[in-house]
Amino acid sequence: MFQEIKARVSLLMAACNPDAHLLKSIDSLLAQTHSNFTLTLIDDGSHEPLSERLQSRQDPRLKILRLDKPQGLIPALNLAMQKSKPAVFYAVVYASCFYSPNFLYSLLETILRKPKASGVYSYFCAGNGYLSGRQYKELRFDENELLIRDMLGPTVLFRHDAFKQAGGLFVSEKKGLLETWQRMSQKYGPFEQVNTVLVRQQKDPYLPQVLPREIDPEKDLYPHLKVRFLMPEDQQIDPEWLQLLKESGHALLQTDDVMKQQQMPQVVLCSQLSQLETAVRHARYTFTPLIFVLNDPELAEMLALQPRHHFLLNACTLATRTLKVAKILSQHQHQPLVYMPGMTRREVNRLLSRVPMLLHRHSAVVLIRSYGGPEALNKTLLSLEDLHHPNEFGHALIYCADRDPRTLRWLEEKGLSCQLAPGFAYFPHLLGLLKQLPASWILGIDAGIQIPPDWFYTLWPQLADPRAGMVSGHINAGVSEQRLPFAVRTRAELMAKWSTYHPLVALESVAALSDAAFLMRKQTFEWLLARYPETRPLSDERLLSEYIRKAKQVCLLNRQTVAHNNNLFI
Repeated sequence: MFQEIKARVSLLMAACNPDAHLLKSIDSLLAQTHSNFTLTLIDDGSHEPLSERLQSRQDPRLKILRLDKPQGLIPALNLAMQKSKPAVFYAVVYASCFYSPNFLYSLLETILRKPKASGVYSYFCAGNGYLSGRQYKELRFDENELLIRDMLGPTVLFRHDAFKQAGGLFVSEKKGLLETWQRMSQKYGPFEQVNTVLVRQQKDPYLPQVLPREIDPEKDLYPHLKVRFLMPEDQQIDPEWLQLLKESGHALLQTDDVMKQQQMPQVVLCSQLSQLETAVRHARYTFTPLIFVLNDPELAEMLALQPRHHFLLNACTLATRTLKVAKILSQHQHQPLVYMPGMTRREVNRLLSRVPMLLHRHSAVVLIRSYGGPEALNKTLLSLEDLHHPNEFGHALIYCADRDPRTLRWLEEKGLSCQLAPGFAYFPHLLGLLKQLPASWILGIDAGIQIPPDWFYTLWPQLADPRAGMVSGHINAGVSEQRLPFAVRTRAELMAKWSTYHPLVALESVAALSDAAFLMRKQTFEWLLARYPETRPLSDERLLSEYIRKAKQVCLLNRQTVAHNNNLFI
């Protein structure tokens, strides 16, 4: 039974020459189950006054104000804020959206239970069917400090108090509402998410593009980077380096700390040549970056000149505070992290971002497996073009396992090439190719699968945990509800929990893992191909989970990202 909520909400809308969706949007808002709201609509210089189009919508809660000349989204919203009826909660709504009847009620119910939240937002469904509107969460970030990559979508309801603490104005025409949400999350508290689709959005040329294709490391990553360093016993680490790390907010763990606290280190520190080989083996075994601290010029010269030490130096990142050492290493094709006393937190974190497999090492190989005609492959390639990814993909490998002649002709017309090894016999050849390609990740996808633009950014942060070898998202195969309320690492664990959670939905409709759309460490992928070339490790999620477990890693299922299997609807 619904609990009555009496809180007043002021809805703010700005529109300029909206299309036919305006009437549907207004009607969906006026039909809300929570009726204690007002809607202030700013007509931002439309050719046809919106009041004429809305003459039939005579509702005392609707107020329309017209500007003679277009001012833009942000000035129009600030005017709507000034002219709206005062309220405890506000929401920005859009002429291009259709809102669920319980849109306001669901958001209010959540924010009233979260007094420290600046606001709440929900999933929304874009016109192309993609689920989006998720906050980008990096596992090492403090959610109270950082809110990036996403404007949260057209579903945000926020507190007036949080808005006032953030300056009391929508601030950035260039970034849209993103900068306002950032300020609110930093001044008042993070935004909370309602795990329900409450809005369907169509394209709106009036709204600015606020999803950048690239992270700005200087602003978004470096100031918030926090790393857990493991310092094995008997290491004489430079105290100045350790002090810089501590002052920058990083954790320095001993082996006992790891065992007791069960915290997995993200980087291993080493300073003694006698233990470097052991540290390299450990780092490669656990897929953990290794930093070798080297400040002795004579030792640096000896290591650089002796070929038998080259594989050790190439297997780790070198750090030094001695410029002479840096010069020696640079002459021999090694670029060390040069740290100096008195460096700021940002400078230290900027150095650490260069460590392999930390934040900015996004280089990925895309592996597309084509089965069937060119229609499915084309849809997948189009979705990859819209994928938000910080770098251009270094290589894309297309395998046409069934040698479909239509697909081959289509690829030839497009100027694309593919490998033609039959069936799963391409694994040995693929392993040889991958060893030649510099990359950290494998993005694997089957032709016919379409992935949402934020798919990479949603999955990739989970691989920051060195225990994770692979992460996959749901494949929407026509099942209306696939978000699980519990963590799943194996199919057995899913089977144990699913029967008690939702007995009305067949287990087969929700896969614990998917080999049709996944992100995997390149080292893990190569290990699988070399170890199990005849058992088709990428054809069965149960085998996949078992093999990765044998590599002493885990498979993770991301419960927020949904890819779409369009093969089912062709």
